[in-house]
Amino acid sequence: MTVLLTTLNAKYIHINLAIRLLYELNRDHKGLEWREFTIKENKDDISRACAGFDVVAFSCYIWNISPTLDVARRIKALNPAVKILRLAGCAGPSGSRFCYYG
Repeated sequence: MTVLLTTLNAKYIHINLAIRLLYELNRDHKGLEWREFTIKENKDDISRACAGFDVVAFSCYIWNISPTLDVARRIKALNPAVKILRLAGCAGPSGSRFCYYG
């Protein structure tokens, strides 16, 4: 099983410590990768980069939830079998409803 830990950052200068920590703690698991994108990048390019994984786990925040949902829909269109997780540590008061997307 291949798993991608990812996020859409606001800028290239921002980093996501959560996915880096999750990766470092689990890097011995075969098939685990991490990659960061920005909300300014082409959504189709991001979707194509993610669609080849069995599981794509997004780290979500209140400011990136809309572009993340858009990318998740595009990934599912490219690969309906992929499982998409949206991990919402700070997605606002309704963040829990965004945590899993088939």
